[in-house]
Amino acid sequence: MFWITRSTSIIALTFLCITLAMHSSSTSAQFHLTLNPYYLYDHNRDLNDNNSTHEAGVILKPEVDLNFNANWRGYFYGYGIYATSQETIDDNSGGNEAYVGLRELWLDWSGLTDYPGESIRVGRERLKDDDGVWTDSDISLLRWRWDTTLWHGTAGVAQKIDDFEDDDSPLPKDERDLLRFFASQRLQYSYHNYIEMRAMYVRGDDQSLYQPRLSWLGLGLDNDYFSATSDQALNYRLALLAVTGSDVPQRKRRDVNGWAADVGLRWRPSSIPMLAVGAQYAFASADGDRGFRSTGLESNRARFTGTQASFYRFNEALRAELYNLQAAAVYASLSTHEHWDISLVAQQFWLNDRDAGFRAAGLSIEPEGDGRQIGQGLDLVGSWYWDAGNRWPFESYLRTRASVFFPGDAFADDQDSLRSRFSLDWVNKW
Repeated sequence: MFWITRSTSIIALTFLCITLAMHSSSTSAQFHLTLNPYYLYDHNRDLNDNNSTHEAGVILKPEVDLNFNANWRGYFYGYGIYATSQETIDDNSGGNEAYVGLRELWLDWSGLTDYPGESIRVGRERLKDDDGVWTDSDISLLRWRWDTTLWHGTAGVAQKIDDFEDDDSPLPKDERDLLRFFASQRLQYSYHNYIEMRAMYVRGDDQSLYQPRLSWLGLGLDNDYFSATSDQALNYRLALLAVTGSDVPQRKRRDVNGWAADVGLRWRPSSIPMLAVGAQYAFASADGDRGFRSTGLESNRARFTGTQASFYRFNEALRAELYNLQAAAVYASLSTHEHWDISLVAQQFWLNDRDAGFRAAGLSIEPEGDGRQIGQGLDLVGSWYWDAGNRWPFESYLRTRASVFFPGDAFADDQDSLRSRFSLDWVNKW
């Protein structure tokens, strides 16, 4: 199923772009460069006060957008990172790390029909949904897409063939040899009210880790809930997701059937337009360990507080996944949209099934307590923006994310210490 190699894909797309540029007298190009110094502090991943790490570095992101003619377009988005490796504060160990990678490289052809906004795209691209729980990942793909004023969508096939970084680190085993078929559409049925339908089928060959044959379906309603510029006083979000199929976790194929719900509501009072308050709730069924799991392309990051800031929906410190989970949140934000914004989010987490396991990228341990309460989370995110102008030569913003997690009775008595995470990003774009 490894249908194309990393080197072959890069060489082929680069050759096509050069050929198109040589045979077109109307080729135009736009270049952008982003410089992102950052700092990250991470404390207590094992909830036992045994580790603290910090990392500082800089990320350089070049972008090139090529328009060869009326029908052909190409895009390149790369990055280079230089960072101190995660350094244990207590013993002052650590080192340096530098590598380059490819985020996007694709070719787009809009000559199939005269329908505006329609094209076929091939290459490596970031496949992204606004909610972060369906797709938000760089992947090699071939897809048909359309984008009109009231209706947009896509359908295609995709596979993760490599992480496209020069450090030659392999893909995680559970992401190898998986072929994905996907489709989605979003229709505006009344003024700023949308209905969204999504589908994905994943099939792993005999070399894949769990040999999955899984189908996901999603149905959603919203009115720009994830938009920072919505002019609605009340924003809502309702999504129902389901998965069915089978996999082979331990030699014997088993059935998988599960569902999830994602609900959000936000109010912006007309008397205080800078203020937004909201609440959201997410549920993922358990059924042992055969219940709902996400598509594998999710990031769980979104702009859900009515600001421009994107951050983890299930606590930056915990980074829980939508698996055997109940998550309830309340939040408030203040924003001028153009100059600064700040968000405060408080959350509570529970297990649906004490024996079905728990997935969280922010922890290095599993719950070993007797209860179902995972704990509480608190996030404070602030951003400051500067537009390019006479006093500032480039677009820039500074963003801080501070997050803490208080473990509950789902964890053992010796796993009850505060977990914290802090990050600082200064992003400059020319």
